[in-house]
Amino acid sequence: MGNDEADEILIITLRQVGCELPEECRTAEDLTTELLVRSVSHCLHAIGDHDLPEYSKASLPREMSSRFRACTSLAEGVKKLGFKEEISFHQFLYPTQKYTRELFAFILERLPHQGSIGAGAS
Repeated sequence: MGNDEADEILIITLRQVGCELPEECRTAEDLTTELLVRSVSHCLHAIGDHDLPEYSKASLPREMSSRFRACTSLAEGVKKLGFKEEISFHQFLYPTQKYTRELFAFILERLPHQGSIGAGAS
């Protein structure tokens, strides 16, 4: 499977689990810092990590120190799930297409079955 197909599946899956992505978002490269943080936050909450702040509907703070703390918190949430790759605020603030694919491949595998998540999304 090529990267284009993988990205299409990734974006469709994120939408199916309730992540709000703009219509023009079609590839992992289109996932800006803001969209990445929102989507990861949504997925972590769907998995059951309610200790993390909810960023799926909020904007990231403007102040860099607050952005750093928010992204560090999400990175720690992903680590708690057993993510073996290096992850820190850096991967959220400065995302790459390849890393974004790897991160979501890991997270999406841990989501509950489709019937139990995204039920409120239309």
